[in-house]
Amino acid sequence: MKFHLAKHKELGSHSAPAYYLNTFIDGKIISCAGDNILASWDLTSMMPHNFMVKLEGHPYACVYDVSSDLLFIGTSAGKLHWINCAGKKELKLFDLHKKAIYDMAVFNDCLYVSSGDGSLSIWDINDMALLRHVPISDNKLRRFDIVEGNDLLLSDSNGILHKLDSNLNELLTIDINDKAVNVCRFYKDYIIAGGWDAHLRFFNRSTGELIKAIAAHNFAIYDLQINHEHGVLASASRDKTIKLWDLKTLDLLQRVDHKMGGHTRSVNALKWMCDVLVSTGDDGKVIAWDLRKA
Repeated sequence: MKFHLAKHKELGSHSAPAYYLNTFIDGKIISCAGDNILASWDLTSMMPHNFMVKLEGHPYACVYDVSSDLLFIGTSAGKLHWINCAGKKELKLFDLHKKAIYDMAVFNDCLYVSSGDGSLSIWDINDMALLRHVPISDNKLRRFDIVEGNDLLLSDSNGILHKLDSNLNELLTIDINDKAVNVCRFYKDYIIAGGWDAHLRFFNRSTGELIKAIAAHNFAIYDLQINHEHGVLASASRDKTIKLWDLKTLDLLQRVDHKMGGHTRSVNALKWMCDVLVSTGDDGKVIAWDLRKA
Protein backbone atom coordinates (compact mmCIF):
# COMPACT_ATOMS: atom_id res chain seq x y z
CA MET A 1 0.00 0.00 0.00
CA LYS A 2 1.37 3.42 -0.96
CA PHE A 3 1.21 6.55 1.18
CA HIS A 4 1.78 10.26 0.80
CA LEU A 5 2.02 13.34 3.03
CA ALA A 6 -0.48 16.21 2.87
CA LYS A 7 0.01 19.44 4.77
CA HIS A 8 -2.41 19.73 7.68
CA LYS A 9 -1.33 23.00 9.26
CA GLU A 10 1.59 25.20 10.20
CA LEU A 11 1.37 25.08 13.99
CA GLY A 12 3.51 28.15 14.57
CA SER A 13 7.09 29.29 14.42
CA HIS A 14 10.21 29.97 16.43
CA SER A 15 12.09 33.22 15.81
CA ALA A 16 15.31 31.28 15.09
CA PRO A 17 16.30 27.91 13.61
CA ALA A 18 14.72 24.90 15.33
CA TYR A 19 16.77 21.76 15.84
CA TYR A 20 14.83 19.03 17.60
CA LEU A 21 11.36 17.56 18.16
CA ASN A 22 10.02 15.06 20.66
CA THR A 23 6.75 13.88 22.18
CA PHE A 24 5.31 15.56 25.28
CA ILE A 25 2.39 15.37 27.70
CA ASP A 26 -0.93 13.97 26.37
CA GLY A 27 0.18 13.58 22.78
CA LYS A 28 1.70 17.02 22.40
CA ILE A 29 4.98 17.86 20.69
CA ILE A 30 7.95 19.86 22.02
CA SER A 31 10.52 21.72 19.93
CA CYS A 32 13.97 23.17 20.69
CA ALA A 33 15.27 26.26 18.90
CA GLY A 34 17.99 28.88 18.68
CA ASP A 35 15.71 31.53 20.20
CA ASN A 36 16.56 29.78 23.54
CA ILE A 37 13.00 28.51 23.81
CA LEU A 38 11.54 25.05 24.23
CA ALA A 39 7.95 25.32 22.97
CA SER A 40 5.03 22.87 22.98
CA TRP A 41 2.37 22.24 20.34
CA ASP A 42 -1.07 20.65 20.63
CA LEU A 43 -1.82 18.21 17.80
CA THR A 44 -5.50 17.96 18.76
CA SER A 45 -6.25 21.67 18.42
CA MET A 46 -3.35 22.16 15.99
CA MET A 47 -2.33 25.23 18.00
CA PRO A 48 0.57 26.28 20.22
CA HIS A 49 0.32 24.82 23.73
CA ASN A 50 0.79 26.97 26.84
CA PHE A 51 3.91 25.18 28.14
CA MET A 52 7.21 26.94 27.36
CA VAL A 53 10.72 26.96 28.84
CA LYS A 54 13.10 29.90 28.35
CA LEU A 55 16.77 29.03 28.78
CA GLU A 56 20.00 31.01 28.89
CA GLY A 57 21.45 28.99 25.99
CA HIS A 58 20.21 27.10 22.94
CA PRO A 59 18.25 23.91 23.73
CA TYR A 60 19.51 21.26 21.31
CA ALA A 61 17.65 18.16 22.54
CA CYS A 62 14.84 17.21 24.92
CA VAL A 63 12.86 14.24 26.16
CA TYR A 64 9.83 13.88 28.43
CA ASP A 65 9.34 10.95 30.79
CA VAL A 66 5.66 10.36 31.49
CA SER A 67 6.17 8.12 34.56
CA SER A 68 8.15 10.75 36.49
CA ASP A 69 6.64 13.84 34.82
CA LEU A 70 10.19 15.05 34.21
CA LEU A 71 11.38 17.02 31.23
CA PHE A 72 15.07 16.75 30.32
CA ILE A 73 16.71 19.43 28.18
CA GLY A 74 20.23 19.40 26.73
CA THR A 75 21.85 22.60 25.50
CA SER A 76 24.45 23.71 22.99
CA ALA A 77 26.87 24.22 25.90
CA GLY A 78 26.38 20.68 27.23
CA LYS A 79 24.20 21.61 30.18
CA LEU A 80 21.56 19.08 31.24
CA HIS A 81 18.38 20.47 32.83
CA TRP A 82 15.96 18.31 34.88
CA ILE A 83 12.54 19.98 35.12
CA ASN A 84 9.44 18.93 37.05
CA CYS A 85 6.59 19.76 34.67
CA ALA A 86 3.73 19.85 37.18
CA GLY A 87 5.54 22.35 39.40
CA LYS A 88 7.37 24.03 36.49
CA LYS A 89 10.49 23.85 38.62
CA GLU A 90 14.07 22.94 37.78
CA LEU A 91 15.22 20.12 40.04
CA LYS A 92 18.79 19.65 38.83
CA LEU A 93 21.31 21.19 36.48
CA PHE A 94 24.27 19.03 35.47
CA ASP A 95 27.38 20.25 33.68
CA LEU A 96 28.98 16.92 32.83
CA HIS A 97 29.27 17.25 29.05
CA LYS A 98 31.68 19.88 27.77
CA LYS A 99 30.12 20.23 24.34
CA ALA A 100 26.60 20.24 22.87
CA ILE A 101 24.06 17.58 23.76
CA TYR A 102 22.63 16.28 20.47
CA ASP A 103 20.22 13.52 21.45
CA MET A 104 18.37 12.13 24.47
CA ALA A 105 16.12 9.16 25.23
CA VAL A 106 14.47 7.56 28.26
CA PHE A 107 14.66 3.77 28.50
CA ASN A 108 13.98 1.51 31.50
CA ASP A 109 14.05 4.40 34.02
CA CYS A 110 17.35 5.64 32.63
CA LEU A 111 18.17 8.79 30.68
CA TYR A 112 20.61 8.35 27.78
CA VAL A 113 22.50 11.40 26.48
CA SER A 114 24.87 11.74 23.50
CA SER A 115 27.22 14.69 23.16
CA GLY A 116 29.54 16.58 20.87
CA ASP A 117 32.36 15.67 23.25
CA GLY A 118 32.15 12.12 21.89
CA SER A 119 30.74 10.56 25.04
CA LEU A 120 27.54 8.86 26.13
CA SER A 121 26.12 9.36 29.63
CA ILE A 122 23.44 7.27 31.36
CA TRP A 123 21.50 8.61 34.35
CA ASP A 124 19.20 7.02 36.93
CA ILE A 125 15.98 9.04 36.72
CA ASN A 126 14.69 8.02 40.16
CA ASP A 127 17.91 8.79 42.05
CA MET A 128 18.96 11.66 39.74
CA ALA A 129 22.43 10.11 39.64
CA LEU A 130 25.01 9.42 36.96
CA LEU A 131 25.34 5.68 36.24
CA ARG A 132 27.82 5.59 33.35
CA HIS A 133 29.87 8.12 31.40
CA VAL A 134 31.63 6.42 28.49
CA PRO A 135 33.88 7.93 25.81
CA ILE A 136 32.92 6.50 22.42
CA SER A 137 34.54 8.79 19.86
CA ASP A 138 37.02 11.64 19.44
CA ASN A 139 34.33 13.43 17.42
CA LYS A 140 30.65 14.31 17.83
CA LEU A 141 28.05 11.70 18.75
CA ARG A 142 24.83 12.78 17.07
CA ARG A 143 21.51 10.89 17.03
CA PHE A 144 21.15 7.41 18.49
CA ASP A 145 18.53 4.67 18.76
CA ILE A 146 17.79 2.18 21.53
CA VAL A 147 15.42 -0.79 21.49
CA GLU A 148 14.17 -3.69 23.60
CA GLY A 149 17.05 -5.94 24.47
CA ASN A 150 18.98 -2.73 25.13
CA ASP A 151 20.88 -2.72 21.84
CA LEU A 152 22.13 0.81 21.30
CA LEU A 153 23.01 2.37 17.94
CA LEU A 154 25.13 5.53 17.81
CA SER A 155 25.96 7.82 14.88
CA ASP A 156 29.50 9.20 14.91
CA SER A 157 30.76 12.27 13.04
CA ASN A 158 33.83 10.24 12.06
CA GLY A 159 31.56 8.40 9.60
CA ILE A 160 31.08 5.38 11.85
CA LEU A 161 28.09 3.52 13.29
CA HIS A 162 28.50 1.89 16.71
CA LYS A 163 26.18 -0.91 17.79
CA LEU A 164 26.51 -1.61 21.54
CA ASP A 165 24.97 -4.14 23.91
CA SER A 166 23.35 -3.36 27.28
CA ASN A 167 26.78 -3.27 28.95
CA LEU A 168 28.02 -0.84 26.29
CA ASN A 169 30.29 -3.45 24.71
CA GLU A 170 30.71 -2.78 20.99
CA LEU A 171 28.97 -5.49 18.96
CA LEU A 172 29.42 -3.91 15.53
CA THR A 173 31.51 -1.08 14.15
CA ILE A 174 30.41 -0.02 10.68
CA ASP A 175 32.91 2.32 9.03
CA ILE A 176 30.89 4.04 6.31
CA ASN A 177 33.26 6.76 5.01
CA ASP A 178 34.98 9.92 6.18
CA LYS A 179 31.72 11.91 6.12
CA ALA A 180 29.71 12.38 9.31
CA VAL A 181 26.86 10.01 10.16
CA ASN A 182 24.14 12.27 11.58
CA VAL A 183 21.31 9.86 12.36
CA CYS A 184 20.69 6.11 12.66
CA ARG A 185 17.69 3.85 13.32
CA PHE A 186 16.87 0.21 13.94
CA TYR A 187 14.05 -1.24 11.82
CA LYS A 188 13.31 -4.98 11.87
CA ASP A 189 16.41 -6.63 10.34
CA TYR A 190 17.84 -3.29 9.18
CA ILE A 191 20.16 -0.65 10.50
CA ILE A 192 19.39 2.59 8.65
CA ALA A 193 21.81 5.52 8.52
CA GLY A 194 21.83 9.01 7.02
CA GLY A 195 24.62 11.53 7.00
CA TRP A 196 26.58 14.37 5.53
CA ASP A 197 26.98 12.71 2.12
CA ALA A 198 23.16 12.77 1.63
CA HIS A 199 22.92 8.98 1.23
CA LEU A 200 20.51 6.61 2.93
CA ARG A 201 22.19 3.33 3.80
CA PHE A 202 20.58 0.07 4.85
CA PHE A 203 22.69 -2.53 6.65
CA ASN A 204 22.04 -6.03 7.96
CA ARG A 205 21.30 -5.57 11.64
CA SER A 206 23.27 -8.65 12.74
CA THR A 207 26.29 -8.59 10.44
CA GLY A 208 26.59 -4.93 9.43
CA GLU A 209 26.70 -5.91 5.75
CA LEU A 210 25.59 -3.13 3.40
CA ILE A 211 22.29 -4.03 1.74
CA LYS A 212 21.60 -0.86 -0.23
CA ALA A 213 22.87 2.72 -0.55
CA ILE A 214 20.60 5.39 -2.01
CA ALA A 215 21.59 8.90 -3.13
CA ALA A 216 18.52 10.18 -1.28
CA HIS A 217 19.01 13.95 -1.02
CA ASN A 218 21.10 16.77 -2.51
CA PHE A 219 22.66 17.76 0.83
CA ALA A 220 23.11 16.29 4.32
CA ILE A 221 20.42 14.15 5.97
CA TYR A 222 19.70 15.42 9.48
CA ASP A 223 16.90 13.17 10.71
CA LEU A 224 15.16 9.86 10.02
CA GLN A 225 11.83 8.90 11.59
CA ILE A 226 10.00 5.61 11.12
CA ASN A 227 6.25 5.04 11.17
CA HIS A 228 6.31 1.41 12.29
CA GLU A 229 2.59 0.81 11.83
CA HIS A 230 2.69 1.59 8.12
CA GLY A 231 6.32 0.71 7.35
CA VAL A 232 7.33 4.10 6.01
CA LEU A 233 10.42 6.22 6.66
CA ALA A 234 10.60 10.02 6.58
CA SER A 235 13.95 11.70 5.94
CA ALA A 236 14.83 15.36 6.59
CA SER A 237 17.60 17.18 4.77
CA ARG A 238 19.59 20.35 4.50
CA ASP A 239 18.31 20.49 0.89
CA LYS A 240 15.02 21.86 2.36
CA THR A 241 13.01 18.71 1.61
CA ILE A 242 11.31 15.85 3.39
CA LYS A 243 11.17 12.51 1.59
CA LEU A 244 8.91 9.55 2.27
CA TRP A 245 10.18 5.98 1.69
CA ASP A 246 8.55 2.54 1.55
CA LEU A 247 10.54 0.32 3.95
CA LYS A 248 9.35 -2.87 2.26
CA THR A 249 10.60 -2.00 -1.20
CA LEU A 250 13.05 0.82 -0.23
CA ASP A 251 11.41 2.93 -2.96
CA LEU A 252 10.82 6.68 -2.81
CA LEU A 253 7.14 7.49 -2.31
CA GLN A 254 7.19 11.29 -2.22
CA ARG A 255 9.32 14.45 -2.18
CA VAL A 256 7.94 17.33 -0.08
CA ASP A 257 9.29 20.87 -0.61
CA HIS A 258 8.33 24.53 -0.15
CA LYS A 259 6.05 24.42 -3.19
CA MET A 260 3.79 22.11 -1.17
CA GLY A 261 3.85 24.48 1.80
CA GLY A 262 7.00 22.95 3.28
CA HIS A 263 10.17 24.49 4.62
CA THR A 264 12.15 27.25 2.93
CA ARG A 265 15.43 26.33 4.63
CA SER A 266 17.12 23.22 6.01
CA VAL A 267 14.78 20.62 7.56
CA ASN A 268 16.43 19.55 10.82
CA ALA A 269 13.98 17.37 12.73
CA LEU A 270 10.92 15.15 12.31
CA LYS A 271 8.59 13.31 14.68
CA TRP A 272 5.70 10.92 14.06
CA MET A 273 2.61 11.11 16.25
CA CYS A 274 0.45 8.24 14.96
CA ASP A 275 -0.39 9.26 11.39
CA VAL A 276 0.80 12.86 11.77
CA LEU A 277 4.38 13.83 10.92
CA VAL A 278 5.69 17.04 12.50
CA SER A 279 8.67 18.82 10.93
CA THR A 280 10.85 21.80 11.79
CA GLY A 281 14.05 23.43 10.58
CA ASP A 282 16.14 26.53 10.03
CA ASP A 283 13.10 28.63 9.05
CA GLY A 284 11.74 28.05 12.59
CA LYS A 285 8.40 26.74 11.32
CA VAL A 286 6.67 23.80 13.00
CA ILE A 287 4.47 22.02 10.44
CA ALA A 288 2.05 19.10 10.82
CA TRP A 289 1.59 16.68 7.88
CA ASP A 290 -1.08 13.98 7.51
CA LEU A 291 -0.02 10.55 6.29
CA ARG A 292 -2.63 9.41 3.78
CA LYS A 293 -3.12 6.41 1.53
CA ALA A 294 -2.21 7.23 -2.02
